[in-house]
Amino acid sequence: MNQSSNQTAPRAIDFRAWEHERTLADKAICALLSARFALIEPVRLRLARLLHEREYRDPSEESLISVVMTTFKRPKVLTERCLPAIQRQTYRNFEVVITGDNRIDETSELVRKLNDPRIRYFHVPEWTHYSKEIKSRWYVAGIPSRNRAMALARGKWIAEIDDDDVFLPDHLESLLRFAQKGNHEFVSGAYVVEKRGVKTVVDAKEVRPRIGGVQTWLYRSYLRFFKWNVASWRKHYNRPPDIDRQLRMARAGVRIGFLDKVVTHVLPIPGKETTGLDALTEDRYDLSRPGS
Repeated sequence: MNQSSNQTAPRAIDFRAWEHERTLADKAICALLSARFALIEPVRLRLARLLHEREYRDPSEESLISVVMTTFKRPKVLTERCLPAIQRQTYRNFEVVITGDNRIDETSELVRKLNDPRIRYFHVPEWTHYSKEIKSRWYVAGIPSRNRAMALARGKWIAEIDDDDVFLPDHLESLLRFAQKGNHEFVSGAYVVEKRGVKTVVDAKEVRPRIGGVQTWLYRSYLRFFKWNVASWRKHYNRPPDIDRQLRMARAGVRIGFLDKVVTHVLPIPGKETTGLDALTEDRYDLSRPGS
């Protein structure tokens, strides 16, 4: 018997499961969370500034930057593409905090073989009960693990990246100096995305406030109390959690800046021709585990 016949093949997407019909529970949870965020986050921001803003007065400080990410079933893309690009940064004072989303595979061993003490990997064993709808689950998959990585960060600044993205060599240095010069608490920039062989610059000119993709974010570590919202899929608008989070920061009054420069490349993973939600619609995709 062919050995591969014993393996579970990826399931074709059931497109009937794409759209989420909001329930009364969804509406109640969103209303409660919205009220909580609106009441608490501006107060916490003022308190954080009172306690920590003086630590950021030196515009030339070589501050430690924590690059945080979560990973799931991508050990080779992570260690052969994403992490080497971070290691090649012109800015050298950084650490990388990786949380693995409940997957026992070769990720830990491959990260260890990089032999870089700046890179730390943590296994997160808990499963999260995501929505059953495919699109809703895709929106928030890995969010608890992201929050865990953010909590483990030791740097004065936090940068975000997905495990299949590529920082340009001056990514950290450009964003940090821009933030320091402008006294910004949160900055982002432009990125290039490749889909089906076509490369496009995404510069957020149509976005208000102007904020780039999450893989371009850099922010002061005292903003980590703005946690990723695992319930954002329950909303009827702005359901992606990065949009939810950046709008909460803007509404709370975070000082935001945009660097009009490409700092990141977003590329398809091997075997795919596109990225993000578009990649989910391709032929067959392994949805056998939450967060796929």
